[in-house]
Amino acid sequence: MTTRLESADLKEMTMEWPICTFSDKNGISRNSSQIDNTYLKTSFTEIRTPLFCVADVYTKCHTDTTMYAKADAYNAVWFCAILQGNTTCFYNPITRSEEWSEGKANFLTFDGEDCRTCLYKNAPIRMQEMMISFEYMETLASQYPNLLGDDIFRILEEKYYKAFRNNKPICPGIRSALNDIMQSHISGNAASMYADAKVREILSLFLCRSDEEKCVDCPCYTAGDNEKLRHAKAIIEQQYLSPPSLHQLALMAGTNECKLKKGFKALFGTTVFGYLFDYRMDMACQYLLDTDKTVQEIGFCVGYEHHSHFSTAFKRKFGVSPLEYRNVGLQRKAFA
Repeated sequence: MTTRLESADLKEMTMEWPICTFSDKNGISRNSSQIDNTYLKTSFTEIRTPLFCVADVYTKCHTDTTMYAKADAYNAVWFCAILQGNTTCFYNPITRSEEWSEGKANFLTFDGEDCRTCLYKNAPIRMQEMMISFEYMETLASQYPNLLGDDIFRILEEKYYKAFRNNKPICPGIRSALNDIMQSHISGNAASMYADAKVREILSLFLCRSDEEKCVDCPCYTAGDNEKLRHAKAIIEQQYLSPPSLHQLALMAGTNECKLKKGFKALFGTTVFGYLFDYRMDMACQYLLDTDKTVQEIGFCVGYEHHSHFSTAFKRKFGVSPLEYRNVGLQRKAFA
């Protein structure tokens, strides 16, 4: 896909933007790339298989920017979820717009559709995209006709299809399954089976209309409460090296400890400290695979003063030591 970026002080810049692609080999592979220049900073991590792939994309622009994407025909269906930030996309024809806000997702096709996305200064966007081949969708439709029903014909035939008219909140189970897919490559020869199970789990949770009322942000809390909880999550991500106490975090987010603890678990599927731990471990994985830093340096970079404590925590999370994780990751990159 060719992408053109435009901003107030940048008339035009054409660059190749990473896009989900299927693997041409059996099994599962993980790929990462980064862009860091005057105009933006973005990181892209992708889990690939021959039938589906999942990408985690983080972008932060240093100036208001418009991204124009000239799309190819993918013969695929997309599950797109915004985990952080808000943006507006304009599809071809340019007058058709779509609001994408934090915590919302949809299941859609847009083969060959050009797109214009508005990105704003110092307003990070993090999204996860799951691209599923038509071949795989046909298999799922034959196995679960009650879930996909007649929609499968619209999915495969219409140029632009959306499962839901308005983007739909994603529940904690979907968030957890997306994260599990991004870590599936450490499961050895069971990685493909594990990732496949998670894809099916996401689709079943998201597309099951009879249980749609269950798949909401946090029904016992108001929209204002949920916004405070998302602010608490952002604070954790910003201050993960020296995180505040629960009491301090509640004050910073404008809520109380009780609502913070109960609401955070309901909204994000994990505790405050569980999220902090997972966030640090995800950062550590990126450092291990994308840098030459030592284990001790990486432990310090993610908030551990003693590298032995970091190694113990990492092995508890992933079942392997940081060095084993790095070696397996590098070997798979070499054979990818």
